[in-house]
Parts: sequence; C-alpha cells; structure tokens
Amino acid sequence: MVHNPIRKAGLPTIVDVDSLDGDYFSIHLSNEHRVLFGLGSRIRDPAFAALIEHKEFDKPQTDGMRLYWPNGPSLHIDEIMEMVVS
Repeated sequence: MVHNPIRKAGLPTIVDVDSLDGDYFSIHLSNEHRVLFGLGSRIRDPAFAALIEHKEFDKPQTDGMRLYWPNGPSLHIDEIMEMVVS
C-alpha cells in the first residue's frame, strides 16, 4: 500500500483545476468542494513571472497532491489550503 500523507492529514486531494481569467484558478477537490485560488503576492516570484512571460501560467497540472507546471514551480495542497484560508 502506498503511503499518502494527504489522506493521513485529512486533506482532500485535487481532482482537477481550471484557469479563470488567467489570474485565478478553480480547484475541484475530492470532497466535492471547489475553491477559487489566486497566488496573491506569490505572483511576483520569479518562477511565476517566467510562466506568465511564456504564456504558461494558465496551464497548471495536478497529480492530486499539488498544482504544478512542467519544468516550473509547484504548490502542495496544504500550502494551497493555507493560502485560501488566510
């Protein structure tokens, strides 16, 4: 059996993600909730600025535990949830 730290922590997994307006994402969670997520001040991080410059920012992928951009940054579900509630 594969150990899944998300399940152990009781956090939902990410089912899919849609880009909204190029600035926000709609994240569909395994608990049937959707969260509207924006990067806030993290948008100024060089890794995200490079994604915007190369028109890749609105194309994140998910492996259930994180949002990620191939050859770029990633955000883990616990980090996303912390940003959503703050």
